Amino acid sequence: MKFLFPLTACLLLLFPPAPAFGQETGPRGFRNLLLGMSLEAVKEELQRDPWFFFRGDPDVSLLLAPNESLIDCRGSGYIRRAAFQFDQGRLFIITLMIDSRRSDYYSLFLTLQERFGEFESLSPDKVVWDDGQTRLTLERPLTVKYIDRAVFDRKLAEARAGADLLEQSHRDFLNQF
Repeated sequence: MKFLFPLTACLLLLFPPAPAFGQETGPRGFRNLLLGMSLEAVKEELQRDPWFFFRGDPDVSLLLAPNESLIDCRGSGYIRRAAFQFDQGRLFIITLMIDSRRSDYYSLFLTLQERFGEFESLSPDKVVWDDGQTRLTLERPLTVKYIDRAVFDRKLAEARAGADLLEQSHRDFLNQF
């Protein structure tokens, strides 16, 4: 019993446990494009990264909601197209549309499962890994998405509150008759 602790400690040093999803291995983004980055930092990184054909500001547009913007650009190699969505100047969704002539769903699935472990949910159209901070999805036909959960959950709650307000307003209107 006296030797158990030193032996266990040595084994952990030699063979550390695999990091849990979202720790050390990511998946906070693709290559150097990470969730939470500023719009300017993403633009700079896209101009350096050979996997993307980013031309600069013509590829950036504002969305309908205030404080939101989107970078949509062509990809290179295995990436057909990419979209980077921002909220309040920070990257919160990365969408990579993979070229199905160069890669396939099953290869991506096996790679992501090996890298990030067991998935949270599986359906015919999507596999989801989620560690509470980042949601990683592999969708059909062949799309990979990284989503910042805190921002996504906030936006979802805001949308629900808006829908509840609209429903209440409609009921108030109907009560006028």
